[in-house]
Amino acid sequence: MAEIKLPYIFPEMDGGLLLKWFIQPGQHVEIDQDIARLRVGDEEIILPSPLDGQVKTLCVKEGELVTVGEPLVILE
Repeated sequence: MAEIKLPYIFPEMDGGLLLKWFIQPGQHVEIDQDIARLRVGDEEIILPSPLDGQVKTLCVKEGELVTVGEPLVILE
């Protein structure tokens, strides 16, 4: 199993708001596939997957805050 964690995207960033998931548990994702939309400060960003695998768990719900380094997704 592998975790996809929220990376530093901007300098001095400490977290963001998860706006929308583009994936669901049981779905296969590939490297660079868009997996989520987040708001970081005044910016909305699309987060691509750094890994490929099958989605086991979405660790954060839409509308929740997530901090840098916190797991977003667990892949098998």
